[in-house]
Amino acid sequence: MSFGTLYGFEGNSRSTVLLVLAKNANLDIEFVEVRPPKVDAAYLKLNPLGRVPTFVGRDGFVLTEVMAIAIYFASQSRDTTLFGNGQKDFATVVKWMSFANTEVLPKLGGWFRPLIGQDPYDECRMNASKAEALEALQIMEEHLSHHPFLAGESTTLADLFAASLVSRGFAYVLDREWRSTHPSITRWYETVTSHPRWRSVVHTVVMIDAALNAP
Repeated sequence: MSFGTLYGFEGNSRSTVLLVLAKNANLDIEFVEVRPPKVDAAYLKLNPLGRVPTFVGRDGFVLTEVMAIAIYFASQSRDTTLFGNGQKDFATVVKWMSFANTEVLPKLGGWFRPLIGQDPYDECRMNASKAEALEALQIMEEHLSHHPFLAGESTTLADLFAASLVSRGFAYVLDREWRSTHPSITRWYETVTSHPRWRSVVHTVVMIDAALNAP
């Protein structure tokens, strides 16, 4: 029996992590492609902002915002270890999810999107986003230089979530030279994305050799 319908699109980092979590929890999910800003009135009733992802359960339960959906999916498995051990671990998981969603992905997007033609090219704005992205990634690098994962001693929801949100950075701008000076976040990313639960959804993980240049 279907657990519900997930609206998003292939290659969208916020959609990808939800597909990974659904697979991990053995949830039967129907995935319907929606590519903002081209959304219809019916979709706007589900998500007034017209963004993705959106989840609609088989009972009509509607949930928007990627963090909320991710936690809901992960919680469907009673024996899940993705929340860590105890309340402090869970709070730490949510902290890193929030950090990736608000401090990392928007800045990374402001850096790589103009380079791949998804946003107008404005050098000043792009360079500002690049600086902010690198600052946020440095915080992750420093943390991961002392910890194997973001929260706890094994993979949690924070790792799956953050790895998905930084994936396009590794695919477009976080090149071999950058990775050589950021060994901890690189080791972490390779570890998380090589796990069978990840590869069952994302068959190819792209890590660019030389960062894309300005058009």
